[in-house]
Amino acid sequence: MIDAAGGLTYYRDNVLPWLTGKPVDPAHVCGGQHVTVRPADSPTHEARISRIADGGRWHEPGEDGLICVRMAPDWKSALYPAAQVFHRP
Repeated sequence: MIDAAGGLTYYRDNVLPWLTGKPVDPAHVCGGQHVTVRPADSPTHEARISRIADGGRWHEPGEDGLICVRMAPDWKSALYPAAQVFHRP
């Protein structure tokens, strides 16, 4: 029963928002969560949510309307508008 509840929670928090095509809600993301960044002027990137920007500065998701992400392969952080960060199941 716990596995079923965990599966439903995962579906509700990750798959369902991805299917709707809406950007992430900064209040409900967690560090390390897989996301897709879709900037208007460049191709999409796979990334992970980060709370620590380069230089060691703490950045809460949604602070100043931005979300800090780290992108492979070098895992450097970058700040993107929340409207350009989407769920990735």
